[in-house]
Amino acid sequence: MRNNVVNMRSQFQASGTPVTYIIIAGNVLTFLASFVGMGSGFSPMFLAASSLTFPMLPITAVTWPLVSTTDPIGLFFGVMWALWVCGSLERSWGSQVFAWFVVALSAITTLACWGLGALLHAPFGLAGLWMGLAAPTVAWCYINRREKVSIYFIFKIPAPWLGAITVASFVYQIAVTGGSPIMGIAGLISPALAYWYASGARFTLGKARSKSRFDSFENEVRDAEPGNPITRLLDGIRRKQRDAKIKKMFKNSGLGDDDKD
Repeated sequence: MRNNVVNMRSQFQASGTPVTYIIIAGNVLTFLASFVGMGSGFSPMFLAASSLTFPMLPITAVTWPLVSTTDPIGLFFGVMWALWVCGSLERSWGSQVFAWFVVALSAITTLACWGLGALLHAPFGLAGLWMGLAAPTVAWCYINRREKVSIYFIFKIPAPWLGAITVASFVYQIAVTGGSPIMGIAGLISPALAYWYASGARFTLGKARSKSRFDSFENEVRDAEPGNPITRLLDGIRRKQRDAKIKKMFKNSGLGDDDKD
């Protein structure tokens, strides 16, 4: 039994995206719990962040992205998008960094909604996979800003446009929940921080990690598409390192420019 648990844990970690799978599993489980609990009064919504649950249960500041509130079709497409966006970021940044990214921005979003709601005497509610995907989507769209995303296999949207649509949708959901357009301001904070982090702050903050900055670049472009500017930057670094090694080997060989043999 213990060996089976160890093997399952190894396979889970070897997948490269354990945090993404946890987010998806949380939404699937809470959806099933809501379905099974219909009529009994039980609901996993106590894990969602709202003006009622957050003060009494602070852990809801980071658990709300795990609470599914969608229909089966919405949940299905949300899972597909999470596998694409969150999986890409987690493989590039590493599971630990991606986990802190999701947890930090979820908590910041909750605090922003709670603080602004207290000033305006307005309610707020945060729950669901799609709301939880707002910040990761903005980060993904910046990193892949030269790409186009196929929507329902019908038409393609440039990644920056998709990022803007995501922010507008997130702001609208928070404003509607709070009953005031001003509450939508709270929905701008986490996408803005996601943009800031993806646009370069991850390299500055990553200096404290054990890995070198060059390793961070290599992880970043592991699954990058051809033409990605980071890929070209990495290729330039490799060429410079190769030229430096050749120059050093020639210098240590004792040969001069005038030597013919």
